Amino acid sequence: MPEPTTLLPPVRPVARPVVAKRGEPAPEEATSPPVEDGAGRGRSRTRKVVVRGVWSVVGLLVLSLVWVGARGALAVQSLVGAAPAMQDVASALSEGPTPTVLASVSEVRGAVGRARGLLDDPVWRLYEHVPGVGGRMASVRATVEAADVLADDALPRVVDLAGTLTFGPFDDPDDGYAMLVRASEHDTDLAAIAGAVQQAHARLDGVGTDLVVPELTRYLESALGTLDAAADVAAVASPSVHALLEVAGGSGPTSTAVVFLDDTAAKPLGGRVERVLVLTAEHGAVREVRPVDPGTVLAAATASAAYTTAAAGPQAALVAAGAPDVARLTSTADASAALQAGVAAATGTAPAAVVLVTAAGMDDLLGASAEPVPAAPSFVATLAGLPPEGRAGAIDATVETVVRGALTFQGRADLVAFALRDAVTDGGLRVWFADPAVQGALAGSRGAGGLPADPVGGTPVVVSLDAGTGPAGVVADGLVVAQGTCGRLWAERPGVRLTVRTAPGVDGGSAARLLVQVPARTDVAEVAVDGTVRPAGDALTVDDHGLLVVDLAAGTSTVEVSLRGRADDGHGVQVVSRGGMPAAVTGSFSC
Repeated sequence: MPEPTTLLPPVRPVARPVVAKRGEPAPEEATSPPVEDGAGRGRSRTRKVVVRGVWSVVGLLVLSLVWVGARGALAVQSLVGAAPAMQDVASALSEGPTPTVLASVSEVRGAVGRARGLLDDPVWRLYEHVPGVGGRMASVRATVEAADVLADDALPRVVDLAGTLTFGPFDDPDDGYAMLVRASEHDTDLAAIAGAVQQAHARLDGVGTDLVVPELTRYLESALGTLDAAADVAAVASPSVHALLEVAGGSGPTSTAVVFLDDTAAKPLGGRVERVLVLTAEHGAVREVRPVDPGTVLAAATASAAYTTAAAGPQAALVAAGAPDVARLTSTADASAALQAGVAAATGTAPAAVVLVTAAGMDDLLGASAEPVPAAPSFVATLAGLPPEGRAGAIDATVETVVRGALTFQGRADLVAFALRDAVTDGGLRVWFADPAVQGALAGSRGAGGLPADPVGGTPVVVSLDAGTGPAGVVADGLVVAQGTCGRLWAERPGVRLTVRTAPGVDGGSAARLLVQVPARTDVAEVAVDGTVRPAGDALTVDDHGLLVVDLAAGTSTVEVSLRGRADDGHGVQVVSRGGMPAAVTGSFSC
């Protein structure tokens, strides 16, 4: 029979309290643990997982930082350790591929290979994309890659050619010329060396040495110096060889015009044309050296098509007023082409090359002479101690011995090649070739070497300029100083800071025009005058450099120019009066 059902819930037994007996301690009250639902247990497990995950990530970050830091330090130290071997290669290069030199080359390549292997790591590549440290990591990689290019593509070829080519000094100019001809037969190897050096420096554009650890920064700076030594080993490049053959008369009689300027800069014409001499060379020997009247040359130069074409272009403001003057042109190519036309009109023969040289440039060429160079006095000091009537004879005699010997390789052909390749030596030597193929290749090879002495802090430069009065009574008086810091080759945005004080203009217009020469292959990021940013697109492209034209109001102005890329070339400063005419105040500074 079925049991009767009820609507009442079942009754649970109630726990009765336990009463202690008299004289016994009361029993502890039973407490049951809290009952935790499923959601609470899930949150607890999540917190534990998150905490463990955070600590795991922190641990991985610490380990990865230690990993990349150790590998970076070892890579940079490996490059630094290659410096002695690199110096051994450079000092013994003239001996050819001897076992000692080959061993040093192997040591350099091994050190660079180890550095490359240390950075060929996925963790390292990952950190290159991390903000804050990625740029520093990329700097180390760029340095190692540059060293890799030099060690693999430049050094072996340089050592091989050293057994075939000797760089002087030569007692007989025929020996130097014969070396030049042999060098031209190795055009492929020379072009490869030049290309390797260019690639190495291209990888270093914008590289900074400011690393996280100061010790690593010091190592990296030293490694950059090692790369500069490697660039010096690759001294003679293909464009230089062809340029030297041009002035040496390799294909027949060739004339070279040597224009002596009475100032300390030849970029493009730093002063008055004082002497003009024409050297005629054939097959490496100078056949004739004769002076030409500077007045005749300059008159024909300013009447030439080269001058009038330049005066009608971007430089029109510089030559519009006053008597025609080649020295007002800002382009070396334009000024040299006009001088070439002037020499052709005066002599009947157009020179294949124009050499702009100053007394300082003569002293530089003395270092490439086969003759013993006296410690003192320098040519600059010699000219300073001569009366005006004695300067012409001293200049002609120096050109006869120094320039003639240098251009025909009685001296160190590699040093002359350096001068021609860079086309400027301390501002005192500049060379222009009429053949566009030679000039173009030469211009393309510039900037392959030369790191600043202080690649981190730059080289502070202060140039005092004399005040003066410009033409037509326009006063540009009171320019007292142009100062700046240059040589920050490895900074991402090196800058130039100038302080200029000028007198009021005559009609409320700009008091002066500041021309700032910026290095080749350098983009102008920003121009600011007294804190106000101006468009950076006002830079003119003249010859192989950029020229900023900044109009200034009366009073004291602070001009700041920020650049992108390399800043290894010199900065020039020139002030012209309102209206474009050059004032009697000018100066320059270089790194």
